[in-house]
Amino acid sequence: EAQAREAEIQLALERVRAQTMAMHNSEDMGKCIVKMFSELTALGVDEGTRFGIGILNQENENNQLWTARKDGEEVKMHIGNIDMASHPLLKSARQAWLKQVPFHKYVLEGEDLLNYYQMLNNAPDYKIQIPLEQLPEREVQHCFIFEHGFFYAFSPREFEPELIHITKRFTSQFAQTYRRYLDLVRAEAQAREAQIEAALERVRSRSMAMHKSEELRDVIQLVFEQLVLLDFDIDSAQFDLNYKENDDLNVWTAIPGQPYPRLQNIPYADTAIMNSVKYAKEKGLSFFSHTVTREEKNEFFRHFFNHVNNPVPEKRKKYIFDKPAYARSIVFLNNIFLGIQNYSGVPYSEAENTVLMRFGKAFEQAYTRFLDLQKAEAQAREAKIETALEKIRSRSLAMHRSDELKEVISVMFEKLTELRVLHGTVALHLLNRSTLNSDFWVGTTMQEPQSVSIPYDEKMMQEETYLKDSCKAIIESKDIINKTYTREQKDKFFNYLFSKNSLTKITQSARDYISQTPGQLVCLISVGNAALFADSFDGAVYTETELTVLRRAARVFEQAYVRFL
Repeated sequence: EAQAREAEIQLALERVRAQTMAMHNSEDMGKCIVKMFSELTALGVDEGTRFGIGILNQENENNQLWTARKDGEEVKMHIGNIDMASHPLLKSARQAWLKQVPFHKYVLEGEDLLNYYQMLNNAPDYKIQIPLEQLPEREVQHCFIFEHGFFYAFSPREFEPELIHITKRFTSQFAQTYRRYLDLVRAEAQAREAQIEAALERVRSRSMAMHKSEELRDVIQLVFEQLVLLDFDIDSAQFDLNYKENDDLNVWTAIPGQPYPRLQNIPYADTAIMNSVKYAKEKGLSFFSHTVTREEKNEFFRHFFNHVNNPVPEKRKKYIFDKPAYARSIVFLNNIFLGIQNYSGVPYSEAENTVLMRFGKAFEQAYTRFLDLQKAEAQAREAKIETALEKIRSRSLAMHRSDELKEVISVMFEKLTELRVLHGTVALHLLNRSTLNSDFWVGTTMQEPQSVSIPYDEKMMQEETYLKDSCKAIIESKDIINKTYTREQKDKFFNYLFSKNSLTKITQSARDYISQTPGQLVCLISVGNAALFADSFDGAVYTETELTVLRRAARVFEQAYVRFL
């Protein structure tokens, strides 16, 4: 009988060893604990017994628990952390481990029993709920100590000496299992680190491969894709290039299914999400993470969707509004911030935040490269502008007859088009202050430059059209910047020109184009008794950068105008 019993025990231990050797990743540790549970139950341990492993450390009171508990026919695993100073039972178990006592026992009963399970149910990092109304009157904890922690069993009855001896043998076997587990954890950490480093290297390589500053958006797209490959729960990623300047959001955002990030300019609003960034900036934080409720999330996105530069598909809006919450982590760098978020509301783990900070450092290198490219592009752009303006100066000085002014406007139109600062036509408006007659020298893609004479007309000078505003601006030496004229105002002006045969050389296609457009937008730079005029019929507004070039072109034209006179 003794030999048969020993053979039975050896077979049980061998099955646990086989389960150990079958481990392919650290998560298989739970299967080994469940296997030990089933084998010990078969060897005579009461079915109501709760088995588990506690992993301890010397530095603090934290204890990692792996507990197997039978729930009906199923054995369930509960994994979490608990403070070993939160109950006398845990304190005594830790002391036994520190002293490496092979076997330790603690009896729970009465109020002590109730207090223990209340503490267990309320533990923030150990998600288990044991019905307090079903507790036994008495329960015994058996602790079997090994190097890294203890194997424990909660049973209604104390173990017999033979069962204690058998469980000790299983504990020794588990020490081997745990070493196997540590090897797998180490291998997984190395593999994970290799994945992370490869992802970071892709970001670095893309950063160094940038040839234009606008390619920075490709880098944030790559950051997003690499974080997805690293199994981050991520719904979008973005960076803000000037978060220190104000509390508005000026972010390039990458989302699933979008070919490239888009710049979104969102004015500040008193919402939980925008206030969190404001708070982090005021505190000078280098890293910040937070979660908000569904209503707080939706409040922000209602504001966001009202101000986005590009329309958001209704399907995407519904997806965001329907999600239960919002969790975000942000790395604040010297000039930019890099942020990720999900709409499930699950905060990013400490390990994930550490990885994000590493991506932040890599992205900062991309930003440095971006600034270098931006500076080089600005220098190249300035050289291109100066070259274009020099062409206009040269043609001005080469004039031998006054009608060659049309050649100047032709060169001006050509060069401003090359610089991409025109949205329509360019013209020189010459005003005779005595007679208030006007001459326009017009440059456009639709016909050769031509001189357009517009005689003074009292009625037209009372109408709200470009002609009235332009003459007034020249007389008062004031500029007109991005003024829009309605379709009716635009048609009045051009119908007047057509009626006076002022636009004799205009093609029919140009007439049709003008008549079909909904309105006209005008920019006029005043220069003495003349002005440089640029317009558009498609509603495109001249940016401050474009206006700067137009102003510089106007200064150059001033020389041409003197030469013309």
